[in-house]
Amino acid sequence: MESPYLRLFMKMEHDEQGVLITEVKPNYPESVILKPYDVLLSIDGIDINNDETVPFSRRWRIEFSYLIGKKYNGDKIVIKVRRGSEIREFIINLATHKQFVPTNIIGMPLPYYIIGGFVFTTLSFPYMQVMDDRYDRYKTPDEDELFSQALYEERVVHCEVLKADVNDGCDTELLVQDQVLVTFNDKPVDRLKSLVSMVEICNEDFRKFTFGNHKVDGPP
Repeated sequence: MESPYLRLFMKMEHDEQGVLITEVKPNYPESVILKPYDVLLSIDGIDINNDETVPFSRRWRIEFSYLIGKKYNGDKIVIKVRRGSEIREFIINLATHKQFVPTNIIGMPLPYYIIGGFVFTTLSFPYMQVMDDRYDRYKTPDEDELFSQALYEERVVHCEVLKADVNDGCDTELLVQDQVLVTFNDKPVDRLKSLVSMVEICNEDFRKFTFGNHKVDGPP
């Protein structure tokens, strides 16, 4: 918050200092309290400078994240924020954030399900690393809004099309590969096991898979 124009826009007082919150990840517990464009003023009564630092010793300053880093899960912190023209104070219970993409047990094969040449698997760090070698396992993927809507669901992705008589002539590989499966026959798919169950009991003439905004129809 070192820009005077930004400080004016955020309605900060002349002698007020703090840090602008530009994004609040929905998988973090703090997302129910903090909002984008809140200005974080202090943590546990310790004021935060515009350069994002707090006092560390008589001579030195350190990044304000130090105040949170020395805490443990279950600890509480008191934060003060400016939200528009209001100054608000909150008590936050620190907790581990929910991962969008689950890790996979080392040495265990990824689960998968094949139907009509379509190969489905669960979204996991190993799969993301295969899909994109540059993927950072510590970064929350934000390229698809579906991630933020499924904090407690197991995302199912279509990863490959195998050549089969049932899909011969269907140019669907580039259209739906590496996309999240949303519904099967218009019913939500929240995990791989539910997809298997729905397919096994399906007695309809056609089976419809919905991938985001893309729909693919195929015979059973």
